[in-house]
Amino acid sequence: MASTDTISHIVSPINERNEFLRSLKNGQILIVKAYADWCGPCKKIAPLVDKLLNRMPKNVKMMYLDVDKGRDLTNYLKITSVPTFISYVNKDKMDILTSSSEDDVRKFFRKIEAYNLLK
Repeated sequence: MASTDTISHIVSPINERNEFLRSLKNGQILIVKAYADWCGPCKKIAPLVDKLLNRMPKNVKMMYLDVDKGRDLTNYLKITSVPTFISYVNKDKMDILTSSSEDDVRKFFRKIEAYNLLK
């Protein structure tokens, strides 16, 4: 799932809606990465995601949602394809990315950096 360098950025994997809602905090940027074990594009983009996440400030956290294990949360977040990345800043949903394109993922993380500069 993630390299040991990114562990400080990871909130434990989530499958429950209540667990997700409790994890949203002011002063924090939260990224939800929805994936599936069978998803080839999810696996392909994972090293880049880990690398970009490792460069983020400590207030940027990522939660991993296995869409097959967390169906209620998947439906609640309206996730229809994987991989999907959703960013939240101070409990507010900001961006959604449904792509495994390296360029798109890099742009998504640049937005996260910009949000962090604005806080």
